[in-house]
Amino acid sequence: MTEKTNLKTLKVRIKDKPKPLLERMAFEVNQVWNVANEVTANYSEIPIPEVGWVSCRFSAFDLQKQLKSLKAERGFILHSTTVQEVIAAHYKARRQFKTDKLRWRVSGGARRSL
Repeated sequence: MTEKTNLKTLKVRIKDKPKPLLERMAFEVNQVWNVANEVTANYSEIPIPEVGWVSCRFSAFDLQKQLKSLKAERGFILHSTTVQEVIAAHYKARRQFKTDKLRWRVSGGARRSL
């Protein structure tokens, strides 16, 4: 005899108390995205004298190694796992669109990303 499981989805409004914390976390996620974007854009092609330009592709692991001190440098409250997930999502988007530089994520104003 098999029992059926019923799932219910509840909609919950987030109160105003954690709003500043969530806005700061969204700002920090956008900043991590922008730094990863800047690193991949600047180092995507490296000039070699008398040879030309060499294309260099960053993997998510390479970016994580390079940006591991970002949280401490900027005093972010994000967990390190969140930073790694943002970098992995950035890598996945770069690979999907086959480009080294993605659009910047706006952290404030009417057109903010998160």
